[in-house]
Amino acid sequence: MARILICLVALAALALALALADPATQAKATQAKATQAKATPAPATTTPAPATTTPAPATTTSAPATAGATGRRVTPKKILMQGLPFATSHHMVLAKIGRELVARGHEVHFVRSSVDSDRVDTTGLNVHTLQLNSTKEHYAAHVLEIADDEPLEGALKILREKAAICERIAEEPKLLELMKTMDVALVDPAYLCSVIYSYAMNIPIRVDISPVNFYGTSSWVGVFCSCALLLLDDTGLIRPVPYSILTTHMITHTSPTMLDPFMSAPYEIPQPWATVPQMGTKFTPDMTFGQRLFNSISWAVQYWARHGFLEDLIHDLNERFRPGVKLYDSFQNASFVLFPTSPAFDFPRQLPPNCKMIGPILPEPAAFPFAQDPKLSDIVANAKNGIVLVSFGTLARLKPEQAQALADAVATLKQTVIWKYNGEAPRVGKNTILSKWIPQNDLLGHPNTKLFIAHGGANGILEAAYHGVPILGYPLFGDQWDNVARAVWRGMAISVDKDTATTESLVADLDLLLNNPTYQYNAKLVSSVIRDTPRTPVEQAADWIEYAIKYEGAHFLKMPSYSHPWYINQGWDVGCFWLALAATLVGGLLWTLRALFRCVVGLVSGDKRKRD
Repeated sequence: MARILICLVALAALALALALADPATQAKATQAKATQAKATPAPATTTPAPATTTPAPATTTSAPATAGATGRRVTPKKILMQGLPFATSHHMVLAKIGRELVARGHEVHFVRSSVDSDRVDTTGLNVHTLQLNSTKEHYAAHVLEIADDEPLEGALKILREKAAICERIAEEPKLLELMKTMDVALVDPAYLCSVIYSYAMNIPIRVDISPVNFYGTSSWVGVFCSCALLLLDDTGLIRPVPYSILTTHMITHTSPTMLDPFMSAPYEIPQPWATVPQMGTKFTPDMTFGQRLFNSISWAVQYWARHGFLEDLIHDLNERFRPGVKLYDSFQNASFVLFPTSPAFDFPRQLPPNCKMIGPILPEPAAFPFAQDPKLSDIVANAKNGIVLVSFGTLARLKPEQAQALADAVATLKQTVIWKYNGEAPRVGKNTILSKWIPQNDLLGHPNTKLFIAHGGANGILEAAYHGVPILGYPLFGDQWDNVARAVWRGMAISVDKDTATTESLVADLDLLLNNPTYQYNAKLVSSVIRDTPRTPVEQAADWIEYAIKYEGAHFLKMPSYSHPWYINQGWDVGCFWLALAATLVGGLLWTLRALFRCVVGLVSGDKRKRD
């Protein structure tokens, strides 16, 4: 009994300590950090490789306050966008929003690198190109190794290429001076350099736009592996980790195990373990007890890594740009966080007032015939049994045996198969057409398209959802399993295991998707809900950006949970207090009953001795 009472007292003391923790103190600390003097990074002392920043001529000029599409009057501002290097889909999202802002009279400056694709439409934007030593071909070759190598091994190879990019910005005084003149920063949270520089250059208003879901390992164990390997050099010796390598690694490969698609943790978006799967788990909201337990462990690991391990590793370089401010705290300076997805497709969840799901940015009504490929227009129009579209994006690659199994499976179909293929082509059937390029959005939107076979990249998945096309998901790496899981949960897709899929299993999946009307019905329902909005996603994005401009950041929309520790936001301090109180009362009651029992037993024994 004594041991039980000691444990109860210890539990009560812990609960009391949590209950008495003053959140106001932490709020003041956070506010003090956010208002400290911000240091401007000096150019690096090392001699940089030959590089130039080449802004395109501005196509717009400042103008008096004008009314946007919503009638809101705002003064045109100078807006900065920084695209994640070699992430074409990210650039396409940002550029489309930028073009809408230019149409509303704003001056938009887009910073990209010399290894980025030229296919992004930057009409009307002032483009500034950061020259890098690497070529596009060399950079692309390293990216492709991620899919073939072990996850961490492949990531570390490309990270050595990406590491220099964040440092290169500090070596460009003209670019730094340009940033200082900006009124608004549109930040891609997948590119932490843009978060740091928007703060260091004192840009007054920041709006975060999360273009796509982020990459992640297949389980939370990958976080431990990532942390361990990041500390090792090629010889296996422990070494300091450069900030740029660390942050790029975490975002391009391991982040979703630590940050879900909405980067919930930095923005204090609720993450109930029972209904919000952590990225990389491949779970849906309908989790078993074991899955919920695994999900909670995944959350705990990412919390430790973010607040402990990561902050310690990036401390030195973070101090160089923003003395006294932690990386985690900097996320809370965003006025708005815009997510280009829809509750019709994504998992349901709670969102704070300054976090908005605006719908998919890139999908739009299809155009037909295809202006760039008249021959393809004829093929689609004359496909009597419909079209099956196959695309694995720009970077994803099937292994030769995987590609051949898929080619043999689609060869059995009566539909015409249009396959955007990169690399060495497999042997295909007479019904299959291989192409290096396809107008994917327009093909998905054509009424003849019956099925989309894809790797599960976020943009492709959202385009299929927008146009109501069922999906055979063939995830290969990164966030693709989780993207496909959402389509499966909505009843519009089947997911394939790349390691066990055979021609026979693929044929069975294709038959089910093409001949079971349930998949087509669910896909059309998702499409209908996504489209049922009075304003397009890009218009909504521009509306919220102008809202932030009009109300000088609209910081009144931020949740007070920003300044509270996790155990207060989760209610653990109160829960532990009541648990400890209940345990104390039960323990006291048991002690009292035990004492009464001993007293009664003593009295009975005494009476018996007297009688004897």
